[in-house]
Amino acid sequence: MGTQYTTPVGTVVQLTGTAWARSEDGSMRHLQQGDVLCEDEAVITAHEGRVELEHADGTISTIQGPLLAELLPG
Repeated sequence: MGTQYTTPVGTVVQLTGTAWARSEDGSMRHLQQGDVLCEDEAVITAHEGRVELEHADGTISTIQGPLLAELLPG
């Protein structure tokens, strides 16, 4: 099985509560501060979850739950 690389969209700089990244194939991983998110992933936050992403240009995006957010390239 090969590894597929996608374009990074941002880095988790702050995380409150529980959040996951879901890839196009449906697999999910728990997010932690410092994780890199890619354009083919969606962020899912629990009821009181909050994720702050820092993008390459230094801007910060906040995703607050409950929510499913699709990530798009900058």
